[in-house]
Amino acid sequence: MASKLTKKSYRISDYSEMSPQSFGDLMKLAEEIRQEVETTSWEHNGGPAKIDGYPQDLSLTITQTQRGHRAVEKFLKSRRLQSEFVAP
Repeated sequence: MASKLTKKSYRISDYSEMSPQSFGDLMKLAEEIRQEVETTSWEHNGGPAKIDGYPQDLSLTITQTQRGHRAVEKFLKSRRLQSEFVAP
C-alpha cells in the first residue's frame, strides 16, 4: 500500500538571502530539497511528491509522505545551522 501524502507549508523567511523578490532563490532551495531529500519521490522523477514556492510569504508548500516531511524538516534544520541562515 502506498504511503499517504500530506501537504505542509514551510516558512523559510529566516534564510538570509530570501526576500519577496527572490523567487529564483526560493526555487533553488526547492531544487536542493528535491536533490537531497527522498530523491525518487518527487514529481519530476516520476513520484507523487511536489514542491510549490510562494515568494509572497517566503514559504514552500510541500506535498510528501510523513517520512518525506520528516526528512525535509531535518534538511531545513541542518541548513539553518549553516551560515546561510540567520537567527529568526
